Amino acid sequence: MSSEQKFWRLLADYERLTTDEGVLLRELNLAALARLQAQKTVICDAALEAATAAGLSLPAEHSERLLARQKQNLALTQKQLAHISSERQDLTTATQRLNNVGRAYLHGPGKLPALLAEG
Repeated sequence: MSSEQKFWRLLADYERLTTDEGVLLRELNLAALARLQAQKTVICDAALEAATAAGLSLPAEHSERLLARQKQNLALTQKQLAHISSERQDLTTATQRLNNVGRAYLHGPGKLPALLAEG
């Protein structure tokens, strides 16, 4: 396979992975996303090497399409991170409330809980 053919095959693979990345981001599949990111890095490096060997540059049409997908994925990543951060804060607040409720009803040996003593 010539360097030019290799470049175009790798570019198609990279574009497919970028599309798959969007799916994984929506599903919040972080393990698969990490593997995909590693694959994208390897493919990108190989594509750049093949392009250099063949004396090619990425046509504007492909670069614009790829950049648009990357921007969509970035926006989705930021949205998911904000959602995760919000959920984390909610969980922290709920944990603190549960801990406070638990402390209110803790009693040592021989002591009755406050509610039983009043009842």
